[in-house]
Amino acid sequence: MVVTYVKRPGQRCFADRIGREVDDLVTVTEFGYLSDKYLWGSSMGSEVIAKCECGYEQGFMIGGGMATFRELCAFPCLCRDCKSIIPVNLLDVPVSCSHCKGDRVVPYDDEELCEQRGDETVTSWSLGGQNERGLVLTDGTYYCPSCDSFRLKFKNSGLSWD
Repeated sequence: MVVTYVKRPGQRCFADRIGREVDDLVTVTEFGYLSDKYLWGSSMGSEVIAKCECGYEQGFMIGGGMATFRELCAFPCLCRDCKSIIPVNLLDVPVSCSHCKGDRVVPYDDEELCEQRGDETVTSWSLGGQNERGLVLTDGTYYCPSCDSFRLKFKNSGLSWD
C-alpha cells in the first residue's frame, strides 16, 4: 500500500516531530509518499453523495482515517435482501447489511451495479493487504434500488475526514 502525503518544501510533518525511531519505518518526501509498511495508515477518507433522478439522495463516507484504516473501509453497497443502499465496512468478515442483517451485499464498484463507467473518478480507496483491491466510483450511471433503474450518480461532496 502506498499512501500519498503532500508536503510543501520546508514544511515540517508528524514524522519530523516524532523523531529518529520512525526513520527506518516511514519515508517522507516532498510531494511524495509515506508508509508503504502500514505504520501510519492512509490518506483521509472522503464523502460521496449518491443522487438519482427519482429523488433518492444520500451521503456515504468512503475509506478510513489514519488511525482506523486497518479496521475500517467504509463503502456504499447494495443489500439485495432489503433493496437498500447501505454503508458497509468492507473489512468486516462476513459483510452484512446493518438494516436487515442480510448477507447478499454488493459493493457499488461491482460491474453489475454500474451500467456505464464514467470518464472521471469521483472517489477511490485501496483496501491494501495482499490483494491490493482498489475501490473506485466514477461519474457513470449506477443502479438505484429506489426506482429500479440505472440513473443513480455519485459525486464527491468535497468533505475529507480522518
